[in-house]
Amino acid sequence: MGDPVPYIKPGDSGMQDMRLFQRANALRDDYNKESQSMRDREDIYDLIDTMRKEPAGGPSDIVLLYNFVKLNDPNAAREGELELVQRGASIPDTWKRYVGRFLQGNILAPEQRVKMIEAADKLYEGGIRPKLESINKRYEDSSKRNEVDFRDVIRPSRPAKSTDTQNGEWRLKK
Repeated sequence: MGDPVPYIKPGDSGMQDMRLFQRANALRDDYNKESQSMRDREDIYDLIDTMRKEPAGGPSDIVLLYNFVKLNDPNAAREGELELVQRGASIPDTWKRYVGRFLQGNILAPEQRVKMIEAADKLYEGGIRPKLESINKRYEDSSKRNEVDFRDVIRPSRPAKSTDTQNGEWRLKK
């Protein structure tokens, strides 16, 4: 693969700059439409990943549970709608029970937190991440064919994680 096309520089050659800008805009618009759902879910996963390091109970359980439900079904959990999750067909029964206990004032048990975070990791690494990487690759290739720097079109995915843990922390793959 060759080097990426350099960034569009104002004043290089007037009309050519405008055409490159228009192509980059069109590709970015298409990319944003196609990738929005996956990027939203990636952002939700980032919140869950942050809760991995927070102490159990209270606010961190609320954030973890709410975002776990949204990660599984982005349309299932909106403010004040956790009760509906218990009836939602797209959420596994185990998670529905967690929501039910939570709504009764119980916090998540440590093993429930671990299972929820592990399930989120599997969903992200096994489904969301590969889908987003596929979209990014397609638009990177299209950008190069259109002589547009792909960095003007796509938002890169978060770095991959190693399946190894050290001191309870995830390490980035090298």
